Amino acid sequence: MIIAKAPVVKKGIDRNLEALRGFAALVVVFNHIEALHKAFDANFLPTLTIVLAPNGHLFVLVFFVLSGYVIGISHQEPMRGPVIGSYIKKRLLRIYPIYIIATLFALLITHYSFTGWDIACNFLMLQTLLAYPIFENGPTWSLHYEMVYYGIFIPISRFRVSPLLILGISLVLALGSAGIFSAYFLGLSYWISGLCIARYFKNKSDGVAYNKLLSLLFLLLCLDQVLSRAGMPNLVKHLQYQLPVNHLFDWYHLQSPLLGSTRDLFFLPFYVFAVMIFAGINWRYERQCFGLINAIIASAITVSVNAMLDGHKANMGAYFIAIGYYLLFLLFWLVEGGWLALVSKPVIRFGSWIGGISYALYIVHAPILFVIGRFTFSDQVVTNYVIKVILLLSISTGFAWLLEKWFQPRIKQLLNRA
Repeated sequence: MIIAKAPVVKKGIDRNLEALRGFAALVVVFNHIEALHKAFDANFLPTLTIVLAPNGHLFVLVFFVLSGYVIGISHQEPMRGPVIGSYIKKRLLRIYPIYIIATLFALLITHYSFTGWDIACNFLMLQTLLAYPIFENGPTWSLHYEMVYYGIFIPISRFRVSPLLILGISLVLALGSAGIFSAYFLGLSYWISGLCIARYFKNKSDGVAYNKLLSLLFLLLCLDQVLSRAGMPNLVKHLQYQLPVNHLFDWYHLQSPLLGSTRDLFFLPFYVFAVMIFAGINWRYERQCFGLINAIIASAITVSVNAMLDGHKANMGAYFIAIGYYLLFLLFWLVEGGWLALVSKPVIRFGSWIGGISYALYIVHAPILFVIGRFTFSDQVVTNYVIKVILLLSISTGFAWLLEKWFQPRIKQLLNRA
């Protein structure tokens, strides 16, 4: 039996990782359709949207693992002198031009008034730390953390600091501190995990079966509902309360950290597993990790079924869809070739294409959502809603493509000449 495999790239753009990044961005967009429904369409919110909407926040954390991995792969030798300057320039050129356009767009369409301080902090990527993100473009909160982690990588690389050591410190301080300090170390734990993959797992396969890549997308989609309903992520919170350094730095509460709760650390091993498979990493214990993942999920389902039998049946639609995602994960992982490969290949390739514009899509879709929400396109609420969704997806994708494929290269070329 011939198995269609996605080639693993040793150097350059990894299309498999681009696919994961692309689908993560799409999940964030779909999540905001539900989370910002009052701004998008105050008159109609289909039950199907509520049931299907995944937890977009958790997929932002996927970006952090991917970012740490890609930076680690791109800079395997210790950075010194001019290399550090080149690294900083490349990071700023990658992030800032599109970010400035998105921020100006959000300021142009906002209904809120912002002080000069708020605007300056947003342009300097100090939102979250010293000011709130512009409301109409809330997703930019994560870019502040991203820039901080880019900076932290410089001494890690320059002095060849062990990423595992930094990961251990990050986990302890994420659990042992509070507020924005905990958020910084929580995000750093995800980012450094990606760096650990790049540093310690260098053996790559020639390709990964497309159906296996698609299976992992179903796994990521099911995790929040399946594990959270069983209360498993809260085990991290219980551990946190037992630490003697709990609530270190509790005195600092200038801004809401926005990055999430320490319970999110429970999902970290699953995301590391997914990134390693997408990166085409060969490691000895892949089968054991697969078995452990299924054992954890089976335990969570058992706990949830017992709770249902006791009468806890809230939001069952979302839960059963998550179970469906899990079954699809098993199907696409265990059964290779045939029609599964035929389905998987174009899906992964589409994800790779979206991945090529995912950064712009991530930071422009929210203001576009707010603008579309101010218009009514049909007296029929269902028709109006469908039109809005189609417009959001098409305009956001088109604008993101222009920014990534037309605007960004020209700005990069212009600044490189300077």
